Amino acid sequence: MNNKLYCLIILISFIALHSCYADIDLEKYREAPKAVLNCAVSPDTIVMASISRTWFFTENNPNVSLQGADVKLYINDIFREQMLWKDITQEGSLNARGIYVSSITPLPGDVVKVTASTEYGEIWAEDIVPPQPEILDVKISYRRFDNGSGTYFPGGYETALQVETRYEITFQDNPDEENYYLVRISVPDSEEYETLYPLDYSGDPVFIGEESIFGGSFEGKFLEGQGGRTFSDETINGKKYTLIVKETYMDEYYFKDKTHERVISLYALSKSYYQYFTSIQYLTDSQIMQNMADYGLTEPRRIFSNVQGGGTGILGASQHVEKIVTLEASFD
Repeated sequence: MNNKLYCLIILISFIALHSCYADIDLEKYREAPKAVLNCAVSPDTIVMASISRTWFFTENNPNVSLQGADVKLYINDIFREQMLWKDITQEGSLNARGIYVSSITPLPGDVVKVTASTEYGEIWAEDIVPPQPEILDVKISYRRFDNGSGTYFPGGYETALQVETRYEITFQDNPDEENYYLVRISVPDSEEYETLYPLDYSGDPVFIGEESIFGGSFEGKFLEGQGGRTFSDETINGKKYTLIVKETYMDEYYFKDKTHERVISLYALSKSYYQYFTSIQYLTDSQIMQNMADYGLTEPRRIFSNVQGGGTGILGASQHVEKIVTLEASFD
């Protein structure tokens, strides 16, 4: 009797699982391509823009750059230059093989506008270059602690100690306008954020305020951001403010070298650039947003775009300042 019941359960499970599968024609979900404009504007460099198109994932990483586009640059509503195509052969650039360049470097307060006439339509976007921020001071403190884990070995137990570096980054907010920022801690001469040990932004209210979409329910949790984290001056308007960011690593790794250098970067962002970065930030916070979307607790987030005319992408403006600090492998 038990064997018959077991077989019946297996048969029902097979039928139920089999009914969950169906052939799906992905091509019917393909939308018409849209023109894409991506442009990061800063007084540190000339204006450059990527003009491309959207692509469907079944296309298998096509070259989507639009080389024949008519791209124009305007500064403060005055036409300044026809932007010219330039080939790029950058490793990892699977979908973009070129950019449009100008000879113009914008100034703080400039309204930068880029228009593009493409086979997929005419698109444009504009943004205002923000003033440069200033880092007034950076203080560093250290804490060595037992994280509650360790290694058992014959005859004993070795406690796993960790080192926490606490960065206190002081700056002055401008009280006369809405301001938007991004703070980043990195290794000099490196774009590999993975070379940093985990960063935690949860110790500062300005980051918690950006993240607590359910009335502070995430306060006190680990808040990551190897590539930086955005915040606004909504709660600190006009104040001299000190940001708190923590970096934690295992004791044994920290003492491999006597010193460690870090670059503290503070970016002033335009509102559009802030919205763009923040939408990406939330999209990558898998433990907060994506898991909830998987369970149907919140709508999947879309990446912000300020491109007009039926296209997509971003034209964002920023300025930044940086300080290099040295971490000492000593607790004397």
